[in-house]
Amino acid sequence: MVCFLQSSISILTLCFFSSPFCCKVRAFLNYNRIPYDIVEVNSVLHTETKWSFYDRVPIVVVENESLQLNDSSLIVSAIESYLREPTKTFKNIMKLYQSIVEKDPKGKLNFSYPNRYEIVEAPLVNRLELTAKLDEQPQTQTQSFFARFFWRSKPTAPTVQPKQQKRSLEENQLERQWREWVDNKFIHVLSPNIYWTLRQSLDTFRWFSKAGEWEDIFPWYQRWFIVYAGAIVMRLVAIRLKKKYQLNDDVRLSLYECGDEWANAVGDKDFLGMLTD
Repeated sequence: MVCFLQSSISILTLCFFSSPFCCKVRAFLNYNRIPYDIVEVNSVLHTETKWSFYDRVPIVVVENESLQLNDSSLIVSAIESYLREPTKTFKNIMKLYQSIVEKDPKGKLNFSYPNRYEIVEAPLVNRLELTAKLDEQPQTQTQSFFARFFWRSKPTAPTVQPKQQKRSLEENQLERQWREWVDNKFIHVLSPNIYWTLRQSLDTFRWFSKAGEWEDIFPWYQRWFIVYAGAIVMRLVAIRLKKKYQLNDDVRLSLYECGDEWANAVGDKDFLGMLTD
């Protein structure tokens, strides 16, 4: 997914419909009611992202600051920091998220972001002052609940409100703990379960084609190539991930273990984290 973020914090997203990392960013944007457009990226040819040295998705571009954000966790942290302190520019916020770029023996650039889980916390007075200013501005009409989750063109969006409630150190640590758990454990059991067999992998990509409306996006030959080549590639990826992360022979058990771990952490509460603002 590639996102273009404007000063009004409206976003254009270029994404793999099937990517869990892109789904994570979309879920974050949806939860915070931040409007965005979607452009589907060819998951095999990557034609739509040839302009970027960073060859993965998602990507976010802040249009009015000519700034590119990479890595799904960094994107979530940077936008969350902006929502907590929107008086700052993204360029100032991104000073916290310095990247390390290394070149492998084949000449490929590898990007890493050591501080990608850090959140910038704004003083409460800054948030209250900005909220008071935004309350004076007229609000535009928003779309329906389902439109916010499934739109493919830019909706008419309300002004994005800054977050007023300051979180405690314990709440931030808990949030970071489970964000790291998603990236380091849970996400690695998904592909082996989704692409368990070649047949399931092919059926999954056919569903991606239908749900992602690829018939309206890609020519038939590209769509055919994405479905069949993608199914084979992801089946091989699933085999590699199962071996690399030492999952159970029955990968469903590894998925159930993650579900149990999450459910036990939630316990009797409605949510694992704090209440919404």
